[in-house]
Amino acid sequence: VWGEPRSTLDIDITIQARKDDTKKLIEHLKKLCYPRVTDPGEFVRETSVLPMVTEDEVRIDIIFAGLPFELEAIRRAVDREIRGIPVRFITPEDLIVHKIISERQKDWKDVRGIVTRQKGKLDIKYLDKHIKELADMLERPEMWNSWFKWKEEIL
Repeated sequence: VWGEPRSTLDIDITIQARKDDTKKLIEHLKKLCYPRVTDPGEFVRETSVLPMVTEDEVRIDIIFAGLPFELEAIRRAVDREIRGIPVRFITPEDLIVHKIISERQKDWKDVRGIVTRQKGKLDIKYLDKHIKELADMLERPEMWNSWFKWKEEIL
């Protein structure tokens, strides 16, 4: 929606749920699709992710938000229409923050694509603040350095 189009083989859905409701939610989700792990409850407790697959073999990762920036991203989500149906999407700024944490090359490439396509539309102060906070919290200065470099090159 926000960056350069690329073929992807999965869907990521981030949800906010109370810890007390996790077991009930997992049981409900198992009626709709199939877990890709043997013990979904334990896996969610350890990773905050529930990997699922549909009958059509579409992979879905249900991400249980818990960190402040994840909850903020849910609060800030925006509606976009897909085939006439409103769907909530993460803002481009929050998607950048989520992807820049990753050490995967394809996620960093996605960040560059989002920054390029959304040039002039991004809330740079929001990005600077959140990327700097995360880089400091995770003790990963390369996150901030990469963002600073891309920002200077592209924006």
